[in-house]
Formats: sequence, structure tokens, C-alpha cells
Amino acid sequence: MNTMTIETALRTSSVQASEAEVVNAYKSQFPNGSVGWVDGWSDALHRLIREVEGEIERRDIANFEWAQIKSKFGTLRAYYEGPEGLNRWVEQACREAAHTCQVCGREGRLRQLGRKQATLCVLHAIQEVAVLLEENGEPEGMLGQSWPELGGSRPLAMEASPENIESLWKCILSRFARQHACAPRRSLEDAFPDFPSAPDMDSFVFLWLGEVYLAGSGAPVPDGVVIHDPANEAVARAFRDEIARAYRGSPVHCLSSEDLHRPADSSRPLRAILANHAWRARSV
Repeated sequence: MNTMTIETALRTSSVQASEAEVVNAYKSQFPNGSVGWVDGWSDALHRLIREVEGEIERRDIANFEWAQIKSKFGTLRAYYEGPEGLNRWVEQACREAAHTCQVCGREGRLRQLGRKQATLCVLHAIQEVAVLLEENGEPEGMLGQSWPELGGSRPLAMEASPENIESLWKCILSRFARQHACAPRRSLEDAFPDFPSAPDMDSFVFLWLGEVYLAGSGAPVPDGVVIHDPANEAVARAFRDEIARAYRGSPVHCLSSEDLHRPADSSRPLRAILANHAWRARSV
């Protein structure tokens, strides 16, 4: 039995339907041809279009067509021109797409990678982080090269087992952290002595991420303040606005304890791994 490698898994899709098949099967809904598509969500879109077709027949709807189908901020958007009462099928498809990789159709989640939002499986999230690293100095084709931290293995040649994928995910996030050093690091009280007191202020960890890669900019840029309060996350969120003012309008991001201690599982892994990296350095 042949074992699938990570390279093969990246090229493999689990979807059953294709755009051409669906558009050709329901031509009345696409009088002008394709209006956009997201390959990984093909099955969800097929079910949506099939349900709409049934509704068109039951209600004898004369004028209906899809205006646009796309991914926006990592979520499915499907717009149509026609009567009301069909939104429930669109909403159902959007809920399904929310946990489906928009590239391959496997299980996925919404992820913030740099300034890009996409619903991806771990493998395609790894691929996206590799692109960010290569754009900022790592050798092109880094996933095909030997990695010392993986015992000299080439990621693309590794077996696509859950254990190997998890190891690779954590390794590539660590590379991202090393490439984007977090400096300077400072506590809010040290930087702003007049900042209003808050309950358990000593329990807060305030981190300034001085250099975080901004996709498309070609250079590291300030990303804002990351807050972590292991004792009372609700307090951290309540003070978001005051903290933003103290930091002269910088964006403020709240991370949970799970984000800080398990960054590879966070929905915002790049920000979480940087916060984890800075937090560990600050604790030395």
C-alpha cells in the first residue's frame, strides 16, 4: 500500500463536484456562465445550487441567477438575483464552508495568516506560512529542502500522518517567530506609569510586537499590542480601549491562555506564536 506524502496531500482534493460539472448541470441558474467559484467548497456549493433548483421548481420561479460566488475574509459569499426566501440555503452552505478548507475540501478552520484570512486545513496553512517566509528571506522551495529540526527530513517527502503534520506546523511557526524577532518588549505599567490601575494588573502580560510581517508590504511593520491575562480575560477585553489610547492608537489584540500556551492551535497562529516567543524571552 502506497503511503501519501505531504507533497501528494497538498495536491489532493476531497471534493466530489467540479465547477464545470455544476454550472453545466444547472445552466438556468448560470445564464452567463461562471460567476466565480471556490474549489474547496465545491461540494457545499453543489448542495446549495441543487436545493435552490428544487425550490425554483416547487415555486415555479421564472427569474433567478447567481450574481457572484467567492471567498471574502475567508468566508463563503454567494449573491443572487431573484425572489426572497432562498437565503436559508445560502446560510446553510456558508455554515458548511466555515469548517471546510477552501483549497482542498478537507476539514479546515478560519485562520489569520499575516493580513490574509482564509479557511484552511493545517497543510494548506503550512503552505501559506511558507510563502510568507519565502517572501521575507527564506530560500524559495523551503518545503522541499532538508530541515534540521525535523531530523534532516524534507517536509514535502514526509508521510502525511497527523503526527508529522503537527510537527511540521509547529516547526514552521517557530521559524516564523525566529524570522520576526519581537522587540522591544515592555510592560504597560513601565511604559505608561499614569495608566489607570486595574484589578490584578500584575497578572497581565503586555507585549509589544515591534516587527510583524505585513503581507504585501515587503517589510516588517508594527502590528500592535497583544494582551494576555491568565486570571481574568474579561478584564483584559474591558480595558482594550484604554490600552489602545495609552499606546497611541495601536491595534490591540486579546489572546486567550490557550492562544499563548498552544499557539499552533490558535485561529491566529502567527500572532500567537510571536506572542509566545516574546513571552518566553521576557520571562528569562
